[in-house]
Order: sequence, then structure tokens, then C-alpha cells
Amino acid sequence: MNPTHSELTRRSFLGGSATALGVALAPHAGARGFSPGGAEVLRVGLVGCGGRGTGAAADALRADPNVKLVALGTRSPTTWSRVSSRFPPSRT
Repeated sequence: MNPTHSELTRRSFLGGSATALGVALAPHAGARGFSPGGAEVLRVGLVGCGGRGTGAAADALRADPNVKLVALGTRSPTTWSRVSSRFPPSRT
């Protein structure tokens, strides 16, 4: 590997993408915020269906009945099957 170029890892890509998304959405945060316990539905997606991701998704679903899991993203069909069966269709 050339020492002048750094390798783009999945972790650095996701971290940079999340930061860019946060910066892009920050001006709009106060315009129409989500109020926990309100009538609006908060739709969440899970990218990376390992233990930490599925735990975070489960925590989000337990936090409020108006949270809905709308997307799962993983590279492994076996992992997708395991994780998609863990969450009931009424919450997805």
C-alpha cells in the first residue's frame, strides 16, 4: 500500500457519511422535530445487522410505540433472515 494514500474502510465511510448527513440536516432540525410520545411515527433503518446494530434497533423499538423499523441492510442472506425474523411484522 502506498503510504501517501489511506485505505477507505467501511467504518470510516459510514462515520463520514453520518457526519455529512448530520451537517446537511442540522438547519432543518428545529423546523419539524420528532416529539417522543407524540402521534408521529419515527421510521428507522438498520445498516449492519450484527449484535450492536440489532441491539440498537431493539432498543429503539422498545423506546416508543411510534417507532417503526422500515429497512434492514446486511451483506449476508443468513444474517438478514435471522434478524428479520427477530422483529415482528407489526413493528416493521
